[in-house]
Amino acid sequence: LKEHFARSPYGRLIAYLSDASGEVELHTRPQMGGDATRHRVDKLIQLYRWAPDGKSISYQTKDGRLILHDVATGNETLVARNRLSGISYDFSPDSQWIAYNLINDNLQASLYLYNVQTKKSTKITEGYYSDESVTFDLNGKYLYFISGRTFQPTGGAYEFMMNMAPGSRIYAIPLDDEMTNPLIPAGDEEPMQETPAARPAAPAGAQPAA
Repeated sequence: LKEHFARSPYGRLIAYLSDASGEVELHTRPQMGGDATRHRVDKLIQLYRWAPDGKSISYQTKDGRLILHDVATGNETLVARNRLSGISYDFSPDSQWIAYNLINDNLQASLYLYNVQTKKSTKITEGYYSDESVTFDLNGKYLYFISGRTFQPTGGAYEFMMNMAPGSRIYAIPLDDEMTNPLIPAGDEEPMQETPAARPAAPAGAQPAA
């Protein structure tokens, strides 16, 4: 059982699942050769990925838990648990935050931000709509996600009933108060000058204008 593997972000280690011990377990091995290291993880592990800094591996279990595993120490932290389905999540580029979604009692999903240092989660969307497929941008300044919150019913030409167009669209959340909407096009007007521009000097020998 070594079909699926994942290289660490800097290519030093390769992570893979192996059942050599009789149970499916997570292993890491130096990419350039060497002995494998067995990591004690939950026996229900299934999906896993490296954090961008290569210091930890996150994985999901068959019963809906999201767990963060420290590669060096083996310490594990429960990030979240989704009772109804798997968790859509993503690391920030600096590996200090994890954005993820959870299904609420109303069967709609909310987005959360998990602080890796403090081990605390903050809910960032209300849960009135289905928010999923969350991801950080490459600079960690925005969160992008898909949400089903658009309602534009139109009348049918033949069936005489209201039709609902696809309601899911891509949305962005700025993570800094100074960030603006990244989709607003830049203006084409030149900025105003505080003082009038100086006139160019007249050529030598030129007569002043009357």
